[in-house]
Amino acid sequence: MADDRSYEIHTFTNGDWKIQAFFDDKDLALLEAKRMIQSRRYPALRVTEEYWDDRNEVFRSRTIYRDNEVDRHNQQVAEKRAEVRREAEESRERRQARQQARRKPAKQQRFGDTYLGLALKGLGIFALGVIAIYLLNLVAGA
Repeated sequence: MADDRSYEIHTFTNGDWKIQAFFDDKDLALLEAKRMIQSRRYPALRVTEEYWDDRNEVFRSRTIYRDNEVDRHNQQVAEKRAEVRREAEESRERRQARQQARRKPAKQQRFGDTYLGLALKGLGIFALGVIAIYLLNLVAGA
């Protein structure tokens, strides 16, 4: 009796799970469950495997298949959201590539705009001022 397993199809209607069919064959139970899902008559459905546990002397039950309208809807929404996200990423990448192509290359900093260049300019102006004063004193004293 250890290999005697049965399969039940349960449907969810009016807030309660109800047994719709019993099967001795797992494949047949799954096939019928998928056919019932395609009819869209039930919002949720599950197939359970029932068997006798000789060691503990109790019946065991485990769900081997489940499907419901909410899960299908959530999966469709997730797939659509992923597609929109993928399209947005591609569009963003194309837009950024166009913007980078339009941008002018970064200007190289001219020597006169660096700290060293500014210091040399200041030193040159100071030296020209000193020379101009010296020449004026030479001309005035002669």
